[in-house]
Parts: sequence; structure tokens; C-alpha cells
Amino acid sequence: MNAPCKTADRRLFEIDDSRYLGLPDFKALVVDLERDFGTGLSLALYREALVCLSGGEALVVKPVSMTQDGIPIGTQQFNLCVSSTAFKVTAFQQPDNHFELQLRCLLGMTL
Repeated sequence: MNAPCKTADRRLFEIDDSRYLGLPDFKALVVDLERDFGTGLSLALYREALVCLSGGEALVVKPVSMTQDGIPIGTQQFNLCVSSTAFKVTAFQQPDNHFELQLRCLLGMTL
């Protein structure tokens, strides 16, 4: 793999899962993948691996109905590890509260 640093360096990371509310099995899959691949690779590579290990595009990528104020406004494609749990691969140098607020808004439209 082409990467800006050595494999050993890519495997030096810490995980803060203190706010994780998802499925334990999916978290274990993500952690195992990160330990195997290391950090610093293309986000698309991690997403592709998670989709593949979760059953493939046909099983994972699904349209989800969106509403605003109770009014249907369309659908949005989500990566679903189960019918009620979506995932998005991201990378931040520092926590990004704005991103979290945007995700909460988006998820609020799926209820």
C-alpha cells in the first residue's frame, strides 16, 4: 500500500469510544480493521473494506426515507450495518462539534 508513513507508525493510535452508542460487533470490526490496516490511508479504502465485510454494496447501501416536520422529502443513501444503524467513515485531527450537529440534524430527518 502507498502510505505517507511506515506501517508500524500507522498502527500507533488510540481509540476514544466513550461516546460510542452503536453495535459492539460493528465497533469490534472497525477496531480490528484499523489495527490491521493502520491509520492514514484513503477513507474510501476503509469504507470499501467495511462495506465488503458487512455483506457487500447490495446489502449495506440502502435508501432511507427522509422527512422534515413530518413531511416526506425523499430518500438518501446510507451505509447500514443493520437496518437501524448507519455508518460514515470520517477523519478529523480534532473533534468537530459542527459535524456532529449536522449529523444529528440529518439523522433527525430519518425518524
